[in-house]
Amino acid sequence: MNEREDGNGASVVADQAPPREQREAVPPEYRQPAPHEVQEEDADRPAARRPFYKRPLVLIIGALVIAAAVTVGIIWWLHARQWESTDDAFIDADVTQVSPRLSGHVSKVLVNDNQEVQKDQELVELDPADLEAKHAETLAAVTATPNSRR
Repeated sequence: MNEREDGNGASVVADQAPPREQREAVPPEYRQPAPHEVQEEDADRPAARRPFYKRPLVLIIGALVIAAAVTVGIIWWLHARQWESTDDAFIDADVTQVSPRLSGHVSKVLVNDNQEVQKDQELVELDPADLEAKHAETLAAVTATPNSRR
């Protein structure tokens, strides 16, 4: 080692590379090759790339993509949960109760499905046989009474 004096009279050890024996004591996998030791094969080979998880730009872009996907998913779910959907059914309809004045069997329907109807429009025709039988029974009961006025 070279010693020299600084301006105050103190001796300073000059920086020197360690002897060759000490350098070769380091295992080769831990030793950095000196620039003059680089072989031509290594010079042609591209430098090793860092893994993607050690690159901040890739991590930031990945985090932004995941955050955007989660945000879009939540917004879609919040919107879609308000609406009912079916493949083949009515989920909303205007229903009106229709009450007949007379009871009987329906012989003919005069309207189609989902057709608009007006007030006092005929919707169905009833079978007249029941009404005629009831009329004949009532007429027979009236004529059979002794105190009938004609």
